[in-house]
Amino acid sequence: MTMPANADATKPLEPRERVLEAAVRCFRRSGFHTASMQQICAEARMSPGGVYRYFPSKEAIIEAIAEAERNRSRDYFGRIGLAESTLDGLIDTGCAYIRDAADEQQNSLCVEVLAEAQRNPRVKEMFQQNADEVRSLLRGALEAARGEGMVDPDIDLDTAASVLLAIGDGLMARMPLEGEGAFERIEPGLRELVKRMLAPCPTKEAGTPSGQGR
Repeated sequence: MTMPANADATKPLEPRERVLEAAVRCFRRSGFHTASMQQICAEARMSPGGVYRYFPSKEAIIEAIAEAERNRSRDYFGRIGLAESTLDGLIDTGCAYIRDAADEQQNSLCVEVLAEAQRNPRVKEMFQQNADEVRSLLRGALEAARGEGMVDPDIDLDTAASVLLAIGDGLMARMPLEGEGAFERIEPGLRELVKRMLAPCPTKEAGTPSGQGR
């Protein structure tokens, strides 16, 4: 789960964005549960009054992060139509998301969200809308790719969406352990594996030895 990068690094952040970026850094270091509003104020170099003007609680900050992540996901999925095929666009989108998360060193926040959602029903509720929306967008893209003949008609699309999401989350969690440039090394193989996993299978008739299956 990542925050959008500042479009102009030389331009000072608005106070609200400044608080959000500070909170993301604190949550990455200490987790949602341990990070305090005092730590966030110190990280943002703002007084408690200045922070509370924009966010009355830590929960409000987490909710704003979830909303930013939801908007970010929509932006990524909007790129699918730029590729030659829907499947290529979908793979490009997933790889870009994982690559950008690694470049921005936001992998740990993704792991924290997944972990905290198991412990905290409110955090789960905040990010559940994100998960449901991404799953719906992903399923829609898979259905379009199936219509283009790129996805096996016998594959259950809901299952495929769950597996692809799990692959993405798992890769983001592992990238810090794989060393610098890890995703660039595995990306070509990942693209091929996903295509093979989804590709239409030869018909049973075509694979049946001569004289059988008639």
